[in-house]
Amino acid sequence: MLQMGIFYIDLCALGMGLAGVKSSVSALATDQFYLVINVGTILAVTVLVYIQDKVAEWGIGFVRLLYMITADVIYLSRSRKYRYKKRSGSPLIQVVQVIAAAIKKRKLEFPSDVSLLYEDSSPESRVHRTNDFRWLDKAAVISDGDFGKEGSATPNPWKLCTVTKVEELKMMIRILPIWATIIMFRCVHAQMITFSVQQAASMDRSIGKFQVPPASFNVFFIGGIMITLALYDSLIMKRSGGSKGLTNLQKIGVGLAISIIAMAAAAGMEQKRLKVIRSYKLKTNSTSPSLHINNVLGQFIWYY
Repeated sequence: MLQMGIFYIDLCALGMGLAGVKSSVSALATDQFYLVINVGTILAVTVLVYIQDKVAEWGIGFVRLLYMITADVIYLSRSRKYRYKKRSGSPLIQVVQVIAAAIKKRKLEFPSDVSLLYEDSSPESRVHRTNDFRWLDKAAVISDGDFGKEGSATPNPWKLCTVTKVEELKMMIRILPIWATIIMFRCVHAQMITFSVQQAASMDRSIGKFQVPPASFNVFFIGGIMITLALYDSLIMKRSGGSKGLTNLQKIGVGLAISIIAMAAAAGMEQKRLKVIRSYKLKTNSTSPSLHINNVLGQFIWYY
């Protein structure tokens, strides 16, 4: 019972830690850094998994802890060299302020000249107004009482917002459909590192006399990432005549299409696995002697 309690606490702590690491590394790292990260991941799912599966169990956790402490020390040792951008406030509060101001001023008439809308941002950081979601522009309409005390140059942010703040909210609204599609993509990702590993665990994983640990199958889609990055740089980027290759939307579309193929392969493989298990009258989590790990490699590789 104590071990299970510690295990679940560890999972919660791991989730919070990954939320910080993944959101920073995936967004800020370039292809080169991402390649280094994948090399480290390959070592984790091969060397460490094999040691944990064949040599030690709980003890390997202390080795990982030592690695994480080392990474934190290196990261903090260079913290003075990092570039910091001064935070201008919570973006969530800004979103609520724009919506609140637009609702309060929904009955006001929109000015015939859009230059009359409130704007105090510097020219370098200013975002020009667009015609989408015009009802939000009411948040930038100047009215009586917006500046609080008489003679004050600073407006009440809950009553009056700049055009730039309004446009930033519009940008966020525009990417919501893309965000919604990524939810399904993350569901696919979760299946590849959980259910597909369980599929591999119920198959013959022998390569000669060597038994491949089920968790080590993640090495195939990590390898797929590295190969894809190399092919994209060499075949698409270099032949695009100096352009950036595929646009971000095109990359997302291609990735979602390929993930559909991977899920179709996983579904077909699961039907075949259950059919074989029923023919041998085995339990659903039993190892099937007639199914080899080669049957699941396709979905791992196709996913990335």
